[in-house]
Amino acid sequence: MLGYAVENGMINRNVAEAVDLPKQAPAARDSLTRHEAAALIALGDPRWNLPLLSGARDGEMRGLRHNDLDLDHNLAHVSWNLVEVTSLHGCGGTCGFKVAGRCPQRILEIAPSLEYELLEGRWALVRPKSYKPRVAPLTPEVSAALRTHIEKNSDPNPHHLVWHRPTGRPLTNEDSNTAFRSALAAAGIKRPATTHWLRHTYTTMAEHAGIPWVVYAGISGHGSEDISRKYTHQLEQEARAGIATLASYLNPPRPDTRS
Repeated sequence: MLGYAVENGMINRNVAEAVDLPKQAPAARDSLTRHEAAALIALGDPRWNLPLLSGARDGEMRGLRHNDLDLDHNLAHVSWNLVEVTSLHGCGGTCGFKVAGRCPQRILEIAPSLEYELLEGRWALVRPKSYKPRVAPLTPEVSAALRTHIEKNSDPNPHHLVWHRPTGRPLTNEDSNTAFRSALAAAGIKRPATTHWLRHTYTTMAEHAGIPWVVYAGISGHGSEDISRKYTHQLEQEARAGIATLASYLNPPRPDTRS
């Protein structure tokens, strides 16, 4: 906000830049294990398989629309992020409503540099965090599951969202996490994971599968290897087995010369 004010000549300098921020430990992050990810994929639900295989964020998944999918060519265009937008009174306080969202002249608190589409109420689609739409390849299985899901969905869907509430309204992050917990239970996974684990799991598994960073980061939208590294989690059992194999390879047992 202060940076925007400087750019538009409202203030001379950004006073926040002179503040020494306290250092804090990085937030704890986790991911599914390889076995858990395989169990989740085995459920065949594209709502979880798509982010597991593309690193798509929860907001991007909830904002995915039918026209973002090219199922004939097994592609998903990750073009928008679903967000809840706050509002300001645009009437100067004369409309009589206390809540700015009900003001007939309300002003959305979205930076003018951002491209967005208003859906309904406080819900809007904004360009992704990186501001660069991405293309995620789909496996034939995920494409088929998406096609089936869309064809079977007969609920109202005024916004053409792939996933939505039965009324047609956009899903909340809480909706996603509630459904995700049910999927985890169905897959036999007992850890209290959230949907953000799917993005971490994608990066971790992609790296351990030997996929070059430039490939998997291009799909997930990470701008640097440093950012990707924050999402990567050590697969302890596989790492231990790999180290043991390497140690054995470099230091093979010596033949018994006793006779």
